[in-house]
Amino acid sequence: MILRSLFFIFIVSYPMSLASASELPKFNIFTEDWSPYQFEKNGVLKGISVDVLEELLVAIGSSQSRKDFKVAPWARGYFFLQHTPHSILFLTTKTKARSSLFKWVGPVFQNSTYLFAKKSRSIKITSVDELSKYRIGSILNDVGEHYLFELGVQEKKLHRASNSINNLQMLNLDRIDMVVDNMENLKANADATGISINNYEPVMILATEDVSYAFHLNTPDWIISRFQIEFDSLVSSGKLDKIYDKYGATRKTAIQSVGTLKIDKDSKADELPTFNSAY
Repeated sequence: MILRSLFFIFIVSYPMSLASASELPKFNIFTEDWSPYQFEKNGVLKGISVDVLEELLVAIGSSQSRKDFKVAPWARGYFFLQHTPHSILFLTTKTKARSSLFKWVGPVFQNSTYLFAKKSRSIKITSVDELSKYRIGSILNDVGEHYLFELGVQEKKLHRASNSINNLQMLNLDRIDMVVDNMENLKANADATGISINNYEPVMILATEDVSYAFHLNTPDWIISRFQIEFDSLVSSGKLDKIYDKYGATRKTAIQSVGTLKIDKDSKADELPTFNSAY
């Protein structure tokens, strides 16, 4: 009786495992330049999220690697994610509006998005209405724009670029007043362009939300489950932390989610972080 039961379990589970191994699609994998998570150096794609995804692909039995990852402007990658089956876009902020549009694996970390300005400008935002006075650098269709539009910022007030380095360069030349970014990427862009990060400061926090791998909505649940199981294994084994260490970064998962900050007259400048050696 026991032997018969074991045989039944084997017969039921074997085709499922076989299907999982043999029916993996070839994924259309897109990313953007966003250091230290994904960036190109000497023609090779590197970064925390690149290493992690390649580990996950190997773990689930896929033959794909970083050589199959396509670097594209965010708007193009996001279009493919929406309209092309088997697409993956990373890294993607999981906002409330996006949550039901895609399927998700992660989170890789929690990302805080800020508005940055030159210290010499001494910009103090005490009301969201004041944002209309400034020209802000953003990435076309990126989550930063989503946050700004939610606050009532009009499109005509944005310098909409295809990459964040362009925005930092524009800010450095005083052609725009602020940029929307996170700490780590702004620091990486400053290092790459020779711009001193000490000349800049965050003047407003927009949101803190999970950042993950986004999959096309029609991706089978068993594929998402396989990816998530392997991702959780990277976390529990400490391997994910080692990947972060490799790039001189620290995974942030315990940040209190602040949502969209409502600024009032009592807001204090010292509530915002400053740049330090951790970034």
